[in-house]
Amino acid sequence: MRTKRTFKIKARRDVSCPETYANFCEATHSPFDLTLTFCCLSGIQPEDVTETGEGGDGVVYADPKTRIVLPFRIVPALIKMLETQMRAVEEGEEEEPSGLQQADFPVVH
Repeated sequence: MRTKRTFKIKARRDVSCPETYANFCEATHSPFDLTLTFCCLSGIQPEDVTETGEGGDGVVYADPKTRIVLPFRIVPALIKMLETQMRAVEEGEEEEPSGLQQADFPVVH
């Protein structure tokens, strides 16, 4: 007999991993995945802006720092988690970080 169990996943705080600062994020997608490309922009100078022909909008090219590819099945939980964190920041709450806590990660026995 198979039973489903749901559980929460929490990132370990006692294990070090690289951290990257980014102040710009570009989102693109394929039929299967969402890709988030994080960049860091600072001190943009007029010579950094490349003129374009149509519309006259300038473009600044940013070097990617990291790229995260996510399956679409976890995107709704990611959106919910980010909204929860934004509400906590806006309300000045000290909230413990939350991860993607959704029943999309069942353990089948």
